[in-house]
Amino acid sequence: MTAEDKEEKMEQSERPKNSIQPKPRVLWLDLLRITAIVLVLFIHASAQNFHSLPLNSTRFYALAIYDVLCHIAVPLFVMISGSMLLDGQRHFDTRRFFSKNVFRIVVAFLFWSTVNLVYDTARYYFEHDGFSGFSIEKTLRSFFVGKTYMWYLFMIFGLYLITPLVRCMTKEMKNAKYFLLLFLIFGCLVPTLVELGKVFDITVLKWLDAMKGNMRFYFVLGYTGYYVMGHVLFRSKVSKRAEYILYALTVLLSVASVIGTIKISQMKGKDYTGLMTFSMPNMVVSSAAVFVFFKNRVSKLKLQKFKKPIVLLSGCTFGIYLTHMYAIDFLEAVGFDNGLFHALFSVPVLSVCAFVLSFGLTYIIRRIPKLNKYVV
Repeated sequence: MTAEDKEEKMEQSERPKNSIQPKPRVLWLDLLRITAIVLVLFIHASAQNFHSLPLNSTRFYALAIYDVLCHIAVPLFVMISGSMLLDGQRHFDTRRFFSKNVFRIVVAFLFWSTVNLVYDTARYYFEHDGFSGFSIEKTLRSFFVGKTYMWYLFMIFGLYLITPLVRCMTKEMKNAKYFLLLFLIFGCLVPTLVELGKVFDITVLKWLDAMKGNMRFYFVLGYTGYYVMGHVLFRSKVSKRAEYILYALTVLLSVASVIGTIKISQMKGKDYTGLMTFSMPNMVVSSAAVFVFFKNRVSKLKLQKFKKPIVLLSGCTFGIYLTHMYAIDFLEAVGFDNGLFHALFSVPVLSVCAFVLSFGLTYIIRRIPKLNKYVV
C-alpha cells in the first residue's frame, strides 16, 4: 500500500464528523501507478549492457528506445502523489501525515538499507571467498546513502516535508498554474538550452546555467514541478484539442529524443543519456500526456469489475520498487539478462519476470504483521 493509499484509508477511519467526506477510490490512478512501476522495470532491464554495446548495433538502438521512452516512470509517480496529496478537497492532517507517511519512508529506507548491507556483504564474501579487499567505508556509505535506486526515497521524503507548504500555495489554482509556469521555464526550458549548449559547444547557452545558479532559484526546480503538475492536471479539465496537441507533441519529442540519443552517442563515441533526465521537454510533455490519457480515456473504461486486482497490484508497487533489483540480480545470476537474445524482445521478457518475482516477494512480506505497514 502506498503512502497515499494509507492516507486515504486513515481518512475514512479517523476523520472528524464535520470534516470533508472521503472521496471514492480513483482506479485510473491505481492503473497509472501500476504502469509507472512497469516502466521502472523496463528502465533497469534496459540498463544492462547499455554502456558496453557498439553504438551502431541494433541492440543499442533497442535499449535506447526503451530507456528514453520509459524514463517518465518517476515523474508519473510524483504526479500521482501530487494529485492526491495536494488535492484541497481531500482531508489532510499534517501531524498524522508526518507520523504515518513520512515516518514510513524513513523506516522503509532503514529496513532496506539493512537488507542491502547484509545482502551485499554476503555476496562479496562468496564471490571473493572471504573479505579480502572488503571496504567498510564503502559499505557504510551504501547504508546511509542507499543503493542507487533508493534515491527515490530521498526525493519523495523531501517532497513530503514541503507538502504542507505546497498545499497552502496551491489552494488557489492560479497560484498552482503560476508555479507550474515557473517550473516549465526554469526547470525545463533553461536546462534544455544549457544541455544543447554543452552538446554542441554553444558558449552563450552554457552561460544560462551560471545565470540560473546566481539566482539561487531552487524551489520551482526538481520534482516539485511534477508534484504540482499532477495536482493541476488532476483538478483541471483538458480540452480535446489540447489533449490531441499534447499527444502529437509527445510523439514528435519522443522520436526526436530517441534519434538524438543515438546520434549524439555516436558523435561523442560513448552512450549519451542527457535526454533522459527529468528536466528535458520530452519527459515533461510525455509525462503530462500519459497522465491526461489515463484521466480522460482510461477512466472511462469499466474498471469497477477489476477493482480487486487493480487495488492489489497498486498497493504492491512500493514494495515492487524496493525489491525489483533483487529480482533482476537473481535473473542475471541464473543467466538471464537482456543479452540472452535481442534486446527488443529480451527487455520486455526480463521486465515481466522481474515483476512477477518482486510482486511475489512483496505479497509475502505484506502478509507479515508490522512489516506490511512500513517496509513495502
